[in-house]
Amino acid sequence: MEHFKAQAKTLRESILSGDPAAVDRLTHMHPRYSGMSRENISDVPLTHAQLVIAREYGFASWQRIRDYVDDLHHPDVPAAWAAVTAGDLSTVRKLLDRRPSLISVRNDRHTLLHHAAARNQPEIVRFLLDRGAEIDALNRHPDNDDPERIWTPLHFGASMGAMEAVRVLLDAGARMDIGGATGETALAAALFYGHAEIGGLLATHQLLPDNLRIAAGLGRIDLMERHIAPDGSLRPSAFVGRQFYRPHDGFPDWTPTANGDEVMGEALTYAFRNSRVEAADWLLARGVNIDARPYRGSSSLHWCAMIGNRSMVELLLERGADPKLVDDHYNGIPAGWAYYNGHPELAPLLSPELSFE
Repeated sequence: MEHFKAQAKTLRESILSGDPAAVDRLTHMHPRYSGMSRENISDVPLTHAQLVIAREYGFASWQRIRDYVDDLHHPDVPAAWAAVTAGDLSTVRKLLDRRPSLISVRNDRHTLLHHAAARNQPEIVRFLLDRGAEIDALNRHPDNDDPERIWTPLHFGASMGAMEAVRVLLDAGARMDIGGATGETALAAALFYGHAEIGGLLATHQLLPDNLRIAAGLGRIDLMERHIAPDGSLRPSAFVGRQFYRPHDGFPDWTPTANGDEVMGEALTYAFRNSRVEAADWLLARGVNIDARPYRGSSSLHWCAMIGNRSMVELLLERGADPKLVDDHYNGIPAGWAYYNGHPELAPLLSPELSFE
């Protein structure tokens, strides 16, 4: 808390000295001072500066930030996360019996339920739900409205291929429409990482977003055909819900466009990374280049290498995909994407002439 206390003290001193930026922070974050000019602010209690700091960090009050820090630094927090990782339900139960607030504590923005879903611990997921865990909690502090932090435990389970945990969450009523406005749904997260089986399960509950790349990732040619007009052009539906293109900022910034070739190429990468060969062939037959590079110069071969889909890597190479293509951001070839994403066994297959030792 000392860090936050020091910030509040410094802010108050800056406000009292008439610093325009500090006064602007006060009038923006504290309702008592909303609309007031600098000349009309004569004194500011430290508690008011503390509220400003709390709200700037996404907390509704100073007490909320104190509670957060107290919980975060309690030894039971890392112990609970470690128990979930180990699948130790008994220890998780003991820790929650001793400290019930663990059910809502955030560790790097994530709740225990996020962690249990990602680790595919279905019994722990079920236990946490029984103890009152928020099933659709977003991966941010509850007081923070950061629009980029919208992943629920279902998103985490879907993106990690955690089928059993996903089933428990769906049975318990987890929402599938969160992130639907931009296409960043649990279904999209599953297909992004090539978890085709989970994608298929999620699509039986709700098909959202309903666009070309999702249809391709599901291998649903009937759905793909719905996005093609009689003249062969793409219908507007093919373009919806494409604002989502990365699960975290480890992937570089990119702005999807309304370019039809980009949309078709993106659909091809989703088809291949989800082992949907018929869907990929459907796209290739319509003129999509097997080396299409819709996202920052990365091809289907890059993506299949990244997620470790060996069968699709082999198929793409047999079909003539170029293993020497370099993406526009990392300057990496597919072998590099495989090696640095935990699949070094694929690197020699992609670039046998290189050494990655």
